Amino acid sequence: MTDAWTITHANDPEWNDATGTYTDVAPSTIYSGKGKLQSFESYEQKPEAGAHQYVEMRPSLHLPVSTSGDVKVGDIATRTACPTNAAGVGTVVTIAGAPSGDKSHATANRFPVSELVA
Repeated sequence: MTDAWTITHANDPEWNDATGTYTDVAPSTIYSGKGKLQSFESYEQKPEAGAHQYVEMRPSLHLPVSTSGDVKVGDIATRTACPTNAAGVGTVVTIAGAPSGDKSHATANRFPVSELVA
């Protein structure tokens, strides 16, 4: 794993008694470290939103088992460094599922992710 990733978790708005409204809370960073985006079998789809078509890719994001235990479905992962492909920096994916497998000697959690390509 040579790329760097930051993963954030959206926080629920907090109730503000003084104003009687909800206040947005900034997302929390729950992971920052190495990882790799890999696709053996993408499940491309071409959904349509309004008059716009886009492609949804379903690769997997591999993160070290020892440091990625707090990553949950719905979290947002952003690639912050990619030594082998500068164009990959800034890639954003959404964690779409829990890592698969119950392996005795696992070194990576492999999270299915959703990547939207316009």
